[in-house]
Amino acid sequence: MTNNARSKSPILIVAILLLIIAATFAVGIFFRWMNWEKQKERVVNNDVPIVRVMKAQSEKKDILLTLPGYLVAYNITPILARTNGFLKSFNVDIGDRVKSGQLLGEIDTPDVDADWLQAKANLESAMAKLEIAKITAERWSKLYAQDPESISKQEVDQTSAGYQAAIADVGAAEAHLEYLEVLKNFKYVFAPFDGVVVERNIDIGSLISVGNDTMTQPYTTVFETLSQPLFKISRIDTLRVFVDVPQPYYPYIQDGVEVKIYVPEYPERVFSGSVNRNAVALDVLARTLLTQINIENKDGLLRPGLYTEVKFAFKPPANSFEIPIGALVIRGGPPFVAILNEDETVSMRQVQIGKDYGKSVQIIKGLQEGDQVIQHPNYRIKDGIKVKVG
Repeated sequence: MTNNARSKSPILIVAILLLIIAATFAVGIFFRWMNWEKQKERVVNNDVPIVRVMKAQSEKKDILLTLPGYLVAYNITPILARTNGFLKSFNVDIGDRVKSGQLLGEIDTPDVDADWLQAKANLESAMAKLEIAKITAERWSKLYAQDPESISKQEVDQTSAGYQAAIADVGAAEAHLEYLEVLKNFKYVFAPFDGVVVERNIDIGSLISVGNDTMTQPYTTVFETLSQPLFKISRIDTLRVFVDVPQPYYPYIQDGVEVKIYVPEYPERVFSGSVNRNAVALDVLARTLLTQINIENKDGLLRPGLYTEVKFAFKPPANSFEIPIGALVIRGGPPFVAILNEDETVSMRQVQIGKDYGKSVQIIKGLQEGDQVIQHPNYRIKDGIKVKVG
């Protein structure tokens, strides 16, 4: 081996060692870079919120509402006296069923009878005076026609006017007699419609005054007697149910809406009724709408005054959706829902709430059929953010 060869060997060895060291360093850097990329990807993946979604579907089930109510007779009428006198007799008592036009009682009217007799006599007197006035007027008119010089025209006119006045007096007497005859007929008290007697406030011999009955119970004051009817009659073949509908449900109240009525005393029976009318205006304190429901009661099973439960089943409005209460996003302003787009980004959409069902709410504006609604959006869910369904 020459001196030249010996001098190159250490240099070659050093070069090889340097290459090995560089390769080792490069491999280390490569693996470190790969590990950094994996960590970066892991961090990025951990920063993407994972959400659960539900598909918005239009409400299909009826909106159920149960409210307390009470039964009232379709007609309930106090029967008041239209003439003065004493009660002569009564033919019905509480609980009796009566027909329209049926005689309920009779009032003895001695004062009216006496006035009627006097009015009849006054009419007969007026008719007699009318006959004399007629004869006198005819005679004077005839005499004046035969001899105008025998009597004055003024005397003829006076007799003619007297005759006309006598005619008027007869008319007035007849009208007064007819009025008293009407009062005499008021001695008979009739039922105004088919129904049931629910009150009787008179007894034989009770003093009756026009518009009220009197002193039929001990310790009755004058003011109390003025408001007491002779009888009170209720019509119960059809009953009315009154309910107070809360403000959120008043738009559903329409005439003809069918309802189911439950009475605790008849748990096996379901009574049907329909909305007949409503008060139109809501109560300013309770924010409720007074609603009347008619219910047939041909068999007389139900009675006025009973407590009832009225169950409504309203059809949901078009384009309304029901979502969990947790899907709402309320951050100091109007409510929003988070919608998942096809590119897995989020759109915050403002909505309008209809009814609150407790665990869920009704959305009446802002959603469309098939929207992907994020169920429990947290504070990280914002407009445009990227999310992952998991």
